[in-house]
Amino acid sequence: MRHILFSVACGILTPPLCLAQQPVPDEPPGEDEQIIQPEVSRLPEKLPKIDTEDFEVGAFIGLYSLEDFGTEVQYGTQAAYHVTEDIFFEGVFALAEVSDTTFRSIGLSLFPEEDQTLSYYNLSVGFNLLPGELFLGRKTAYTAQVYVIGGLGNTDVADEGYFTINYGIGVRILGNDWFAVRVDFRDHVFDTDIVGRSKTTHNLALQTGLTIFF
Repeated sequence: MRHILFSVACGILTPPLCLAQQPVPDEPPGEDEQIIQPEVSRLPEKLPKIDTEDFEVGAFIGLYSLEDFGTEVQYGTQAAYHVTEDIFFEGVFALAEVSDTTFRSIGLSLFPEEDQTLSYYNLSVGFNLLPGELFLGRKTAYTAQVYVIGGLGNTDVADEGYFTINYGIGVRILGNDWFAVRVDFRDHVFDTDIVGRSKTTHNLALQTGLTIFF
């Protein structure tokens, strides 16, 4: 009977009084609340392994172009000390065979003998510019560093020594944590009077070699 009377009263009384007795639905989630949490699968990271040792030694072979005398094969050794991750000091010693055959064909003998051994050494400082990766295909990548380098040294040819400035650019490709492949392109600049007049010569060298860290 009480329930019947309450229903009749709700029909007579002000509707808000009855609505106050009804349960209030939950408010919808705010705009800042994320309903679905995304599940993103992360690929495992593979950090490049670089040996922590500071010394690098190796050997190289390449081409050396002595201005006015053509291009010949060169070979040599190099050793570097890495002061920091960005700076290293390097020493190089190399040999190449040069010839004045072209000049002898017109009656000029510029060297004591037709074939001469050219040697040079230098001490340089290098700066690593662009560390990154070299991709060979879609699944193979190697850690690589592009660097600039420059320094001072000496070039000996035909029993004469010439003070030499060298500068250039190179790339170091790490095969693993102790082994690397290097490719360098440099200009060796020195003053010479071999051809009968004094002039500044630019002698380009391209070389590739293998180095190890220890």
